[in-house]
Amino acid sequence: MTTEKPTSSHTTGLEIDEKEIRAVQIKWKKGRLSTGKILSIPLDLEPPNHVKPLYTEKSEKQLRSLLNKDLIVTGMPASDVMVRNLTVQLSKEKDIDQVLEFQTEPLLPFPVKDAIVDRMISGKGLDHTDLTVCAVKNELISEHIAIWHEVGVEPEVISCSQAALSTFSKTFSPIDGLHYLLHLGREETICLLVNNGILLNSQTIGSGIKDLEEAFAVDSGLIDKKLEKELKNCDANAVTTTSHPKLFQKIQKLSIEITKCLYALAKQHPAQEIDHLLLTGNSSALINLPDRLNQSLKKKLHTPKNTKGFSLTPLELQQFALPIGLALQAVSGSSHQINFRQKEYLYPYPWKRIKKPIAIYFAFCALLSGVILFFGNAYIAYKEDSLRKEYLNLLELMNKPFNEMEAEIKKKTPYIKTFENGSDVLLKKMSQSDIAYRIQLIENEIKETPDTFPLLPNTPNVSDFLAWLSNYPHIKPSKEKNGSDTISLESLSYKMVKRPDINKKRERYQVKVELEFSTPTPRYAREFHDILLAPNEMVDPNEDVKWSAERGRYRASFFLKDRTLYPTGKRK
Repeated sequence: MTTEKPTSSHTTGLEIDEKEIRAVQIKWKKGRLSTGKILSIPLDLEPPNHVKPLYTEKSEKQLRSLLNKDLIVTGMPASDVMVRNLTVQLSKEKDIDQVLEFQTEPLLPFPVKDAIVDRMISGKGLDHTDLTVCAVKNELISEHIAIWHEVGVEPEVISCSQAALSTFSKTFSPIDGLHYLLHLGREETICLLVNNGILLNSQTIGSGIKDLEEAFAVDSGLIDKKLEKELKNCDANAVTTTSHPKLFQKIQKLSIEITKCLYALAKQHPAQEIDHLLLTGNSSALINLPDRLNQSLKKKLHTPKNTKGFSLTPLELQQFALPIGLALQAVSGSSHQINFRQKEYLYPYPWKRIKKPIAIYFAFCALLSGVILFFGNAYIAYKEDSLRKEYLNLLELMNKPFNEMEAEIKKKTPYIKTFENGSDVLLKKMSQSDIAYRIQLIENEIKETPDTFPLLPNTPNVSDFLAWLSNYPHIKPSKEKNGSDTISLESLSYKMVKRPDINKKRERYQVKVELEFSTPTPRYAREFHDILLAPNEMVDPNEDVKWSAERGRYRASFFLKDRTLYPTGKRK
């Protein structure tokens, strides 16, 4: 059974032993990885198996900052983890997770109900999936969590050393394809078979650099810091049964165990010769230690290569390979994470890292709501000002002063608030409901107004029209050589074609004029036609001017402007 695996853009991998805590922060931003803080904090061993941190003030603040902000990943020791290979006839990960424990149980030396099982996909076919399965007993997970609680750490993800180192090799290994990885730890030595960052199998040796230190201490009689300094200056190739018998014995034993492990791993791929070996861990504990261990193996040794975004030396990459790999296990975009925090060991504070983002989200929502409220109120105020102006324009159109309207309202409904002095301050206090009430009164007043129509038209008389016509110079008598007028009016018709009456109260007055004239000069006729079309005080521009000509005779018909005042509520 697996659960949704947590990832983050800021992760910190932690490794602990009897001497120190090593922490490495990994950051993921815009698809690129980089290192953040790198810490190495010394510890004191307190029986029985408890550790007490000797934090300096600076390192304590830095570590606490990482614990509060980052996703914390720790790793089970390789000796506590069972790694097995499994092939299932399934392709969907959801289906694989449902049958994982059942399929894994025959491969484990203990009941699966007493363990936590997780997997990573090592290969896929059309109808099957190859898995690398990792399993840990429940009691070992409880011990691991208790050890970290002693130093005030609550890991959110518990992975394992094998998965962390294989993930490390994906980013930092200079070897493409299948290769070995040898990690020289303080208390254990880990041998892995890795293919492009995917763990295929592993073997663990229960001895490490600590055993070499103890043997050297017996041979030299040194202790503490002097012991570490002399050990680093010791050449592993120069160690013999005479100079350092105990150390020689331990190196020989470790070399034989490594050889056995690598041969056991090679059986998984018998058809392919694996010549490359990537070194991690404390390989610099003795001078030429990797070469001495490789004498019988004769493999091509490689050290991790640095990549863009990681400002670490090759030696630091080896020494901090495990915490770097643990951090990479849970960084955003990780696809081969092993996490034993399942079932009863689920992380107890799932909201820890998202409290701040949630607070920022709600703060942003509150800010956005405030902005929307501010601009909403500003828009409403603008619309209310526009409504007040339209109301004042309506009163002006009805020829009804504002104060007069307010006086009428006060007289009809004394309980209604009025604004009789009409100042700008009071007008701004007039609400939409106040304006709506006044518009309703105006509407009622319009409905109650009698349905009348004007009896006296205000249209130009015949005399007015003739006076206007006389202003055109070519219409006046002007004798030429043939004795004829320039423009000779032959007929004029002045007729009111439309008018309102009791049956057509919405009708308007309309006067139509028809002219017939002659002229020997077409230019004068065109000029007169242009006068009729141009804006003037007589001809209604909203109606058509009709024009016809035939052999020097011209006919024109048009309508005169109507200046009659009609009742306001009855206009079309």
